[in-house]
Amino acid sequence: MSILRRTRLIPPPRNWLSALCQAWLRHRAQSATRELLWSMSDERLKDIGLTRGDIKRLYTSDYRDDTLRHR
Repeated sequence: MSILRRTRLIPPPRNWLSALCQAWLRHRAQSATRELLWSMSDERLKDIGLTRGDIKRLYTSDYRDDTLRHR
């Protein structure tokens, strides 16, 4: 199941500093998305086709998509 996310296009890193900045921006966006999903009511999650289990599964290290690897 995929979650539509609004992401800002970030150019590929040119050096280690821009790579670090890019990783930080990605982490910040993912943390905000996770926080938003957890703050939604169960009825709202049901309306968009998600459950608390789906959200928990998306943000565990067992999930294969590297873009959502957080705990």
